[in-house]
Amino acid sequence: MTDEPLTNLLVLNTPVHRQCDVLIDGEPRTVRLRIRASTPGLDAGPIVIGDRIDLSPIDDANEADLLRVHTRHNHLVRRRPGEREEPMVMCANVDRLLCIVSSAQPKPAWGMLDRSLVIAEAQRIPPTVVLTKSDLKGAAAAREHARIYEQVGYPVLSVSIISGEGIEALREHTRDGITMMLGQSGVGKSALTAALSSESREVGKISHRTGKGRHTTTRARLVPLHGGGFLADPPGIRALVAWDIEDDRLAYLFPDLRKHLDDCKFGGSCTHIHEPGCAILAALERGEIDPRRHQAYTRMLRKADRTSGPKPRPMDPDDPTFDPYQ
Repeated sequence: MTDEPLTNLLVLNTPVHRQCDVLIDGEPRTVRLRIRASTPGLDAGPIVIGDRIDLSPIDDANEADLLRVHTRHNHLVRRRPGEREEPMVMCANVDRLLCIVSSAQPKPAWGMLDRSLVIAEAQRIPPTVVLTKSDLKGAAAAREHARIYEQVGYPVLSVSIISGEGIEALREHTRDGITMMLGQSGVGKSALTAALSSESREVGKISHRTGKGRHTTTRARLVPLHGGGFLADPPGIRALVAWDIEDDRLAYLFPDLRKHLDDCKFGGSCTHIHEPGCAILAALERGEIDPRRHQAYTRMLRKADRTSGPKPRPMDPDDPTFDPYQ
């Protein structure tokens, strides 16, 4: 066994009692970490899936010293359970974001999609809109609504586990790096994970009484995919937040609004809601910005889920009609 440190190891699941799986030479290895508070990189918070770490050589008891946590390129956060107003990182170093929307059963949560896209823009993670259950009645209406996101420049894929539509394209899209899915319960994230990785796992069903999805993931982990790469699979996202985004930056995170910002008369002090001479409002009147996108921006600005704004009502991801900004 070499005495050299093990460097740039990928964390595959959330450490429990300091034990987690890491990727070494392409193979998962379970190791118990010996951690010191002074370890470089720990000031960013607890280790999460997607982190890159350095370890001392692993001993016969499968233990190793944590030498370093690498600087994160990006991260996704949720609100910490309880009353404390602070974020909790779910995943780090994500290469792409799949924003999952159900075409039907449950009804499409367009408000959550808009928020997911803002989060992707804020963290500079390329997003793709994925419409699931394209075989169900109502899929055509959802696909038509999704045109507004295509016009902005976001890729949109329609998929169905039942018919197989779009599954191969999605496999190609997630062939390398770390991919993460965002979407309410019941949209088909577990079924998509199974289709992309071919592993057997529980798939949540929709309650006929409530129309709500059921969570099936209990521990955050990176699921290996057939074509290479990993799928970040955290537990049900009950409080996903666009954390610490200031009001004057929000319009920049809407690409269709962003391209008009330089022409705005009031610059960063403009809310782009009522000011005369606002370039974004002028573009809206000319039909260059879809009214639904501007409405989404307005709702998020007024009731934003950010530390700089008022605290929103608690999120219930099992509510198919939930929109945190209404």
